[in-house]
Amino acid sequence: MNITSKKSGTIMYNAPPGIDGIEIAKMANAGRDVLFVARDDVAMATMDEQLSFLAPDPEFDTPLLKRIQDFNKSN
Repeated sequence: MNITSKKSGTIMYNAPPGIDGIEIAKMANAGRDVLFVARDDVAMATMDEQLSFLAPDPEFDTPLLKRIQDFNKSN
């Protein structure tokens, strides 16, 4: 896992599955803004599930995930 911190923010990449959710939850619980880019809808759903357990209080906006789920249900 690689983490680069600068004044403008922190970039995390190549994190093993599961560790990314833990680190994102830590950032969110600390009140930091977080942008997560998923490789596909499965990865986004997995992250959504992890964060609902690891960081239940912060507000996570996942409108794209909801659109993908709605699309999958309609097809």
